[in-house]
Amino acid sequence: MNKRRFCRAVLLLGTVCLLAVGACGLWLRSYRRQEALNRQLIAALVNHDPKLALVLVNAGADPNTPLKPSPPSLKLLWNRLVHRTALPRNDTPSAFLLACGAFIPNVPDARLLGLKTDEPHLVETMLQHGAQKNAKDSQGMTTLLWSVVGKHPKTVDVLLNHGVDVNAQGGDGYTALCWALLDSSAHNLSERSESANLVRKLLAHGADSNLPDWEGTTPLQWADANNRPDLVALLKQAGAKK
Repeated sequence: MNKRRFCRAVLLLGTVCLLAVGACGLWLRSYRRQEALNRQLIAALVNHDPKLALVLVNAGADPNTPLKPSPPSLKLLWNRLVHRTALPRNDTPSAFLLACGAFIPNVPDARLLGLKTDEPHLVETMLQHGAQKNAKDSQGMTTLLWSVVGKHPKTVDVLLNHGVDVNAQGGDGYTALCWALLDSSAHNLSERSESANLVRKLLAHGADSNLPDWEGTTPLQWADANNRPDLVALLKQAGAKK
């Protein structure tokens, strides 16, 4: 009788071990497939291929994948599997930031640039697949800031419609409104009209017309310095006082 119980216990233990090994194998296979998709997504964005990037996002690639991954150790992977702990933070720009126009400063490799074209459909799809709308890079630049710097007005529209933080400040204290005003000195009528539309749009979504950068320069002062009385008027209508 004891022998029979022992055999049953061994059989049960063996079955449990086989199931555990199988589950770990399936998880590892899924993890590797996910990592492959994520790397392909980064490569598509670095190589300026938004169409392929869109296909990969729809196939399951994570829009929050960092540009330069930090390969986790076996211990970290075990803790993530068993204890559901998060992997170490990675401050390199995410795929979503690259889609919004982010690039890597002080890097000689010209390929390491964000998308040069305005791709609102890709950005919208990434948001629908869990992209962090207020993601920041190591310089404190957000998705909205990069889309303004990169002159991607349709992407700006998508981000604003999804409720991004319109008053987020980058590493120099510039908000999206500051960046829009910094680039408002163009003599071309079309570009002047575009900058006015962008400023109007940001103000309509709650941009603070009195929030200065870290050197104390206010939006009103930027508009005045660029000799844009039209923007000065817009800012004053929005409550700018100095």
